[in-house]
Amino acid sequence: EMLKRCLLFTLLLIRTKSYSQTDTRAVLFDYFQNPQYTTAMDFLHNKLNTDSLNTYLLNSLGYAQYMNEDVPAAWRTFEKAYTLDTNNSTATSYLAAITFTRHDYEKAMYYNARLTVLSPTNAIAYKRIAEVYVMRKVLDSAFAFYQQAYMLASMNTGIVTGYADALLDNGLYGRADSILYTTLKKDTGNLAVMKLAVRSTLEQKKYDSTVQFADYYMTHADQDVATPLRFAAAYYNLDKFDACYNICNLLMNAGVTTETVFYYAALAQARLKNYALSNTLLDSCLSKAISAKAETYWLLKSDNEERVKKYMPAIANLDTASYLFKKPVVLYSIGRMYELSGNIQVAKKYYKRYLVLAKPETPEELQVYKYVKKRQAEDTPVTRGTN
Repeated sequence: EMLKRCLLFTLLLIRTKSYSQTDTRAVLFDYFQNPQYTTAMDFLHNKLNTDSLNTYLLNSLGYAQYMNEDVPAAWRTFEKAYTLDTNNSTATSYLAAITFTRHDYEKAMYYNARLTVLSPTNAIAYKRIAEVYVMRKVLDSAFAFYQQAYMLASMNTGIVTGYADALLDNGLYGRADSILYTTLKKDTGNLAVMKLAVRSTLEQKKYDSTVQFADYYMTHADQDVATPLRFAAAYYNLDKFDACYNICNLLMNAGVTTETVFYYAALAQARLKNYALSNTLLDSCLSKAISAKAETYWLLKSDNEERVKKYMPAIANLDTASYLFKKPVVLYSIGRMYELSGNIQVAKKYYKRYLVLAKPETPEELQVYKYVKKRQAEDTPVTRGTN
């Protein structure tokens, strides 16, 4: 938004030889300040009908289209203005921004490089070029452009975090920490920068340094899971298991139910010798770690084994499905496999467990339930097909 406002006043104040009518500038200023972008576009189209090569009018139209969220139209307008005058810094600025946000990186590199020539102190242009080099893994060039951006705007959070993140991704902790802590000395509450400092300290196993940020960050940050989990990991490695669990508990109470949250909570409770609670949390881990579709796969493997009369492997697959998903009907299937293998006594134990746990609702479930109850009173061997 700041970029948009700056460019607005830039294009309104720049005087060009091809256009100097102050009344038009005053009208546009009023439209843009209100804002009335549609009215401004109508006004500018009318003016361009008789002065189609006027770069001031084209810049103004492109701005109105951009602010009216018609980016494709703004792109075409600014491209025309740039074609007419490659030294047009306003058009170049917008083309540099639009191509980057569209992920058209070839053009983004061209326009942002051009912008560094027209406006050598434009730190954001250097930052965008650096980001493209990072994506292309041309790291020497990326760091060179990030360094230039940082020198021009060392307190710009986007530049600081982008530069530091790229350094951390490549294990350059010393350089990253220098940038991060220099910023935090001047802006102690910068959460975006603090987040990366937490990441850096944890990856370097400087756990005391990690948790020094915990109280402030947990009090002020919103909707972030990764950083609190880093605090939990640091507390765990410092043998501060209550603090580790408290972080996890805060996340769980906030509705965060990821596998990693349950895992660290379970680890902490185990070290606190609360084994029952730890196991409950580990069950939650398992429910997150295993896809619901896995049950279908285990059952299908069992069916395949049954078809070739390999009943013990079939039982092993069913037993895994039963342990993981706790569905009573699988107990019936295990019993049926034992019966098909000739072990009726073990089969009836599984049938009994099924009858205790089952709560049939659908017609198919009721059919199986009635069948098993009947089987409990019989000694006739079961046949394939009732499943």
